[in-house]
Amino acid sequence: MIDQVSVEVARRFSAGAVIVNHSGRQAPQIALATILAAGGEAERRFTGVEPRGIEADEAQLALMAPRTVRRGRARAETMVERLWPYIDELAKILADPDNASMSGESAIFVALWAVHGIDEARVRTTRPGRPDFGC
Repeated sequence: MIDQVSVEVARRFSAGAVIVNHSGRQAPQIALATILAAGGEAERRFTGVEPRGIEADEAQLALMAPRTVRRGRARAETMVERLWPYIDELAKILADPDNASMSGESAIFVALWAVHGIDEARVRTTRPGRPDFGC
């Protein structure tokens, strides 16, 4: 199940933690590089070992400009650090076989609930621009 954590965390990043605010054409590539790198970075931090099963992500990153990849990896590292309480709870939830099929907003809600409690999780998932990780 741990092999799946990076994929699931990357999906959660693409669900709202990566905000693309750009004035040029390259920002979407940086956002994609960030999302691709974030799953592996989160898995590395969660397991303490090099991530496994990220070959497809690395293949996509290999097609991008080296500067874009460096910036994406740096942003992913920063994001994982700032969002770690949520990622840690989400990874624990996804590592439980009973929760293997949990995805999307349900998983995000449960991570918010684990960190902030149920009332605050409800507030954070109903605000405009949700989910609100407060970072």
